[in-house]
Amino acid sequence: MDLIPASIRPFMRAAFLPKVSEGDGALKASKFWGKPWLNKNEDWPVCQHCGKPMQLFLQLNLNSLPESIQGEFGTGLLQLFYCTSTDTNCEVECEAWLPFAKSMLVLCCST
Repeated sequence: MDLIPASIRPFMRAAFLPKVSEGDGALKASKFWGKPWLNKNEDWPVCQHCGKPMQLFLQLNLNSLPESIQGEFGTGLLQLFYCTSTDTNCEVECEAWLPFAKSMLVLCCST
């Protein structure tokens, strides 16, 4: 804590280093890529720009976060889908780095 300047200490937040392993894991598990948990009868998310299925980038099971931050962001699953299509270059055309871009989708799901 002494190495952190006093002027930025108010902005400190708890963080954790995820433990990763090979394979997809359970449907409700935290994961990078793989098969997401979807509600019954829910279609795979598609890009609003090109209409192609988006890639799951992250699924975070908020119920299995480390104890130090458990409950801080709610419960359930947090999912990030992102269009990786290069046919229409959705990342550039939709300015995917901006919030609410048509080529990405963030979902919060209670399971």
